[in-house]
Amino acid sequence: MNPSQKSISKANADSADAVLAERIRRGEAAALDDVVSAYAKLIWTVIAGILGQTLPREDLEECAADVLIELWQHIDRFDASRGTLKAYLCRMARSRAIDRLRAAASRQTDPLDADLPALDDDPTDQIVTRDTFAHACRMIDSFPPDLREIARLRFLFELTPAEIALRLNLPVATVYTAVRRGKDLLRAELTKPDTSAHGNGIPHSLRPEPRPE
Repeated sequence: MNPSQKSISKANADSADAVLAERIRRGEAAALDDVVSAYAKLIWTVIAGILGQTLPREDLEECAADVLIELWQHIDRFDASRGTLKAYLCRMARSRAIDRLRAAASRQTDPLDADLPALDDDPTDQIVTRDTFAHACRMIDSFPPDLREIARLRFLFELTPAEIALRLNLPVATVYTAVRRGKDLLRAELTKPDTSAHGNGIPHSLRPEPRPE
């Protein structure tokens, strides 16, 4: 498909989204059926990608239904000038799936886990900022396999230990131990001496790239 065809295709999709949204605003039930026909598979894929085998299929189905109900009841929240209906539904599906995962994690957390030290006050977490995200990704990619996924979920996606435990089907204490190991590795990187003349004490690999003048 050449650029001109892509432009036409996008314009047609945007126009179809606008018409579909307007029909929902008018309360046309058939419009919601059209949304289901066009986007149900996409919504399910996003939700299943987050919840996976963690929760029963019924929870995934309810989560997908929540997305459609929210679209129907709050269509005015969709702003076509900020993106397509497809992208909007993806964001809603992701948000609802994460909410459901966190709710399930809070229900299933072992009371003994309350005795574990807090994980959220460690300044090591602060390396994963907008400027250091790429560096953190590379560091975590070098972690041992048994630690890598837990570190990604904790430091990059900011899931709690209970949420990670539910997602990976692991004891929370095991996740806690892995997170501590990950922080030790990150801390070791943070405390490496800087050999540059103007390092200001910040490890070279963690400093943001210079901004263009």
